[in-house]
Amino acid sequence: VALRAGIRLTLYARDRGEDEDVEGTSAAHHQFIYGEQLRFSTKLRAPRNFGNPGAWDYRGYLNGRGIMALAGARADRVELLAGFSGTRWGRWSSGARRSVLEHVHALWDPPRAALFGAMLIGDTGSIHHDTRTAFQRTGVYHLLVVAGLHAGILAFAVFWVLRRLRASELVASVVTVIMAAGYACLADLRTPILRATFMLAVYLGARLLYRDRAALNAVGIAGLVLLAMDPRALFDPSFQMSLTAVLAIAGIAVP
Repeated sequence: VALRAGIRLTLYARDRGEDEDVEGTSAAHHQFIYGEQLRFSTKLRAPRNFGNPGAWDYRGYLNGRGIMALAGARADRVELLAGFSGTRWGRWSSGARRSVLEHVHALWDPPRAALFGAMLIGDTGSIHHDTRTAFQRTGVYHLLVVAGLHAGILAFAVFWVLRRLRASELVASVVTVIMAAGYACLADLRTPILRATFMLAVYLGARLLYRDRAALNAVGIAGLVLLAMDPRALFDPSFQMSLTAVLAIAGIAVP
């Protein structure tokens, strides 16, 4: 039966004391990249939630990303197949993200590189569990999450430099939005960074059209665009927290 669904696969190393498996193609030390086709045997498991009141809706989190099942396999028993599966845009985005992480790890030692990778493009996969727990207990875990502040800093720097170079407002605005959109792709298109990118585009577009620049209007348009792209985002905690925080700033704190 042909089936198309997302699966979250966990790869683990060969257990100690086991004989080296020489059958098939060994991929124990291979870095899997976007578009590669894999073959492996596994048992699929349905995601489940804990029954504790107020516990994290892990199943809903995965379903919102198209993941319907969990699987596990030994890394050296995964067979690499010929061919490519995916899109050119996905390949470019994955390659650019991987290149940034490689440069970060080349500049710093692994613990610091993991922190910088998380703060720059939201890659938390390399952060040690103890470090993650320490940030959560001290209440500063948001430092490891890419948010609208990152897009704002990038936009300010790009726009200011272009204007200092005597570029027109049209050129500076277009280049700034393009740079912000590229950064959003590097940050894996998370809701906070998408919201900030749409707000930035609306704000700069209003400047070019000599319209009043109302922050609440920009927030509303960004929220509508995100919901048009994925109506299920209305029930996503990331969408709710991001929009609520910005609405509080633009509608209460600023006035």
